[in-house]
Amino acid sequence: MILLFSQDQFEYTTDIIFEWIQHLGGNAKRINGKELIENKHKILFSDKLNDCEFNDTNPSQVNVIWYRRWLNSEYTLNRNKKVNSYLRKEFYALTQYFFSCFEESKWYNRHDYFQEFLSKTEQLIIAKEVGFKIPDTLITNNKKELVTFFKKHGSIIVKPISDVESFYDKPTKKLMGTFTARITEDYIKEKIPTFFFPSLFQAEIKKKYELRIFYDKGDCYPMAIFSSKNEKTAVDFRQYDNQLPNRNIPFQLTLKEENKIKKFMKKSNLETGSLDIICSEDNELIFLEVNPLGQFGMVSNPCNYYIEKKIAKNLIQKDHENK
Repeated sequence: MILLFSQDQFEYTTDIIFEWIQHLGGNAKRINGKELIENKHKILFSDKLNDCEFNDTNPSQVNVIWYRRWLNSEYTLNRNKKVNSYLRKEFYALTQYFFSCFEESKWYNRHDYFQEFLSKTEQLIIAKEVGFKIPDTLITNNKKELVTFFKKHGSIIVKPISDVESFYDKPTKKLMGTFTARITEDYIKEKIPTFFFPSLFQAEIKKKYELRIFYDKGDCYPMAIFSSKNEKTAVDFRQYDNQLPNRNIPFQLTLKEENKIKKFMKKSNLETGSLDIICSEDNELIFLEVNPLGQFGMVSNPCNYYIEKKIAKNLIQKDHENK
């Protein structure tokens, strides 16, 4: 049996893969993180190794697991903030035990409940080691250091140190999210205090286009995003312009570029992930980051890669091989 671990909201990708598995004749079950809490299913854990049962699913029945997030970051377990924080820690520990019941060899891709994914700074170091060029980067909480960095480069951006985060804003009834933004000299002088929360800044690199590359166990699915001519998306294509969408087309990597990506993913201990790379005006590929759980529907659909179908086929094959 194929087991899909996911979350119940904002996971269209999981929906499509599950449907493909069913369409292709595979045997799959999906468990969303909040089912461990909300549903009145039987949960049995014992002190025996790999002995657990949830919703009539036993690890011995599972041949391959595909992980796609687990519990929405905004999910509230209790209205009291301190109690909610405590219960989330309890849920994290419960998940660690639950996941440990499944043999490591059965996981199609990695999750982050035992070993955290690499930070962006660690990613940049590895990318440089395998031969990628990277942006000049500064993490600081000091305005003086930031001013010096700005004067050196003339144009800089600020981005989250961690992953991009999305959340629902009730007053505006909109889905909001963090993104990359350009920081001007006036903004630094007028808005930023002498000391501030440590933030990640990078030299802004003028680009011809961006690349979003989904990597799946040695296969690269690259897409070029022509975002530089649109002021709204010039710094970050995630600032989508729905009135004038960016042009997205399939892209052909060179063998050398593919090998760099494979080396990077291997050193990062990742089987899958979405890489963000930009092509500079000098035609150099500059590595930005990899999101181990990044969306790939935005690559699959415009480029007709049918990535969801290919992953479904891979999971079905693994299921048959591991029986």
